[in-house]
Amino acid sequence: MKFLDDDNPKISKPIMIAAMQDMGNVGSIVINFINSNLHTKKFRTIKAEQPSYVIDMGGHIDIPDESWEYRYGDSLIVFGGGNGQPQGNEELGEVCQDVMRVAKQYSVKFIYTVGGFHTNKMLQKAPKTY
Repeated sequence: MKFLDDDNPKISKPIMIAAMQDMGNVGSIVINFINSNLHTKKFRTIKAEQPSYVIDMGGHIDIPDESWEYRYGDSLIVFGGGNGQPQGNEELGEVCQDVMRVAKQYSVKFIYTVGGFHTNKMLQKAPKTY
């Protein structure tokens, strides 16, 4: 994993919202919605060094850019979304440790995590998101 700093925001004691793509892309949908509506700014990126897959482009392959961003706004740090997921426990551990390091660096008050949850329970009423 590569950890790249773009900026050093002057924020203190924000809340943090963190998510990976996860099941049904729920994490990325939430993170993208928050970033878009709160006009957050990128300050750090995590990039995978090895692609976990390639894309068949009909005669050649394309290697996807698997990366995840830290973004900030007023009293807020948002982590995640992006393309792909860390491959294996070691990469996932590195990402989680970095999230915790950034949280400590900025004295984060609270970390909210977002993700999909599979259930066999039939949900009758809308919305079907908790």
